[in-house]
Parts: sequence; C-alpha cells; structure tokens
Amino acid sequence: MSAADSADPDAVEAVAEALYGAALSTFTAERKRAAGELKARGNKAAAAAVSRLPRPGLSAWVVNRLWREDRDDLDALLATGDRVRDGDRAGLDAQRAALGRLRTRAAAILASDGHAASPATIQRVVTTLQALSALGTWAPDRPGRLLADRDPPGFEVMLGAVLEAPPPSGTAPAAAPPARVSAPPAPASPPPTAAAEDPEVRRAAAAADAARARAAAERAARARVRAAERALLARAVEGMRQTAVQRAAELANARAEVEVAAAALARAHGRVATAATALADAEARAAAAAAALASHDDADRDHDARDEGAGRAAVPGPLDPGAGGH
Repeated sequence: MSAADSADPDAVEAVAEALYGAALSTFTAERKRAAGELKARGNKAAAAAVSRLPRPGLSAWVVNRLWREDRDDLDALLATGDRVRDGDRAGLDAQRAALGRLRTRAAAILASDGHAASPATIQRVVTTLQALSALGTWAPDRPGRLLADRDPPGFEVMLGAVLEAPPPSGTAPAAAPPARVSAPPAPASPPPTAAAEDPEVRRAAAAADAARARAAAERAARARVRAAERALLARAVEGMRQTAVQRAAELANARAEVEVAAAALARAHGRVATAATALADAEARAAAAAAALASHDDADRDHDARDEGAGRAAVPGPLDPGAGGH
C-alpha cells in the first residue's frame, strides 16, 4: 500500500485538534483548506479522513473550548461529580459553584465568535457539563472533541451501578465474617450423648451454622443495597428540586423578556399610529393648499380677462368720413 493510500494518523490528529479548538464559524472552511493541503502533499487518505471530520453542535463546541481554555474549572467540575456519586452533600455546592463559573465563560466564548448567548444555548451547555460531571467521562468522544449535547444519566442508570455491587448469594462479605454474625440463641441442649459425637451430626451442625451465616450475610447485603437506594433517591430528589428551581427562574426570565418585548411592540404600534395620523394631516393640508392655489390661479385668470375686456372698450373706433363736414 502506497503512502497516498494510507492516512497519516498524526496529520489527521493535528488537524482535528486544531479544528475542534478553533472558531466554529470557520470550521467548515478550515476543514476544507486542511484537506486540500493534505491532498496537495499526496496524502489522499488523510485528506479524505479530514473531510469526514464532523462539525460539532454549537453548545458542544462551547464545551470543547471550555476544556481548552478553562481546564482547571472543568476538571474541578468533574471532580465534584466523583464527590456527589460518593454521597458527599458538600460536593453539590462545589458543583454549582463550578457550573456558575463555566456558565459565565460560556457566554463570553459564544460572544467571541459572534454567537448569541441565548438562555437556551447556555442551558444546553450547562446540561452537557452536568452530564460529563455525573458520568465522569467524555466517552465515546475524546476530551475536548464533543460532537453533540449530552444528557445527565437517569436515576435508573445510577441505581443500576449500585445494585450490581453486592456479592453473589452464598458468599459472606469480608466485612462481616460468620464469626461476627449475631445469630439467635440456640435452645438449651441436653447433655452430650454419643450421637452428638457422631461425624455426620457434626457436619450437619456445621452446615446449619454456615447456612445461618450466609443468610445473615445476604440480609446485610440487602440492607446495604436499600441504604444505597435511599441515598440515591435522596440525591435524585435534590437534583430534581434544584432543576425545578432553575427551570422556574428561567421561566420567570422568559416571561419578563416577553413582557419587555410586548411593551416595546405596543410602543412601536403607538408610534406607527401617530405617524399615520401625522401623514394623513399633512396630506389633507397639502390638498387644501393645492385647492387654494388652483382657486387663486382661477381668480387671477378672471381678473386678467376682465382687464383685457375693459381695455378694448376704452379704445375709440375709426372716424366716420361723412361726419367730418358737420
């Protein structure tokens, strides 16, 4: 296989890293330019691979930029996810603080590339950040290479991870060996007899003890699962409560924006009505002025006609020759 037929992974990787960290507005043009350069150098396979690099969504692109430009805050956010998964309530406060800082930076990144930092876009960025924090991984994408938004995992996913933890049935956990299991007191036994010394009897007693120990271990494991379920339910309820508060605040902001827009629209309608009235008045005055001018012109023509008629009447006619002898 020739060099032109195999993609150079280093070349493709370098182009991908540059593309996913650059301005989204130039992504398509830069991808085309980079593919053209690789093709001109004879690496057609690498050029084809670069041409197939997908353009990320707007909010995913913002998260990619945050990974490059605000790595400390993003790493801190992922660390709070570990604390929340471990049941650390203080981790929720740290998570909210990290999200607040990253939210502010996300708005600045959007503005730097000419994108509107709308509430919907910012919320998609925050939701994706929450998903990364909850899962603790970028998979299946590479860090800083998100292609689309992420959604936080549902409660069933988180609960499933806990329910897989208990040991298999019949196995006593190391933290609770049989010797420490509290078993109900055995009834008073008669004095030892020859039958009690029988090996079969001893084996049966040992099997019974082991069965009681396994049952106690299983009860302890189920208790741990129930405790984990309650903890996860409490965290899920708290998360839903916080989400509800956030959604309520966003709804209030949206309503306020609608009210402001409605007031501006009403003012605009008022200005249009006022302008229409002024235009009608101006047209009426123009029509009246035109009528007055036409009337004045008619009067001038009548006056001129009368003057001309009077002038002709005042001029004497030619003398009659017959009248000169008298």
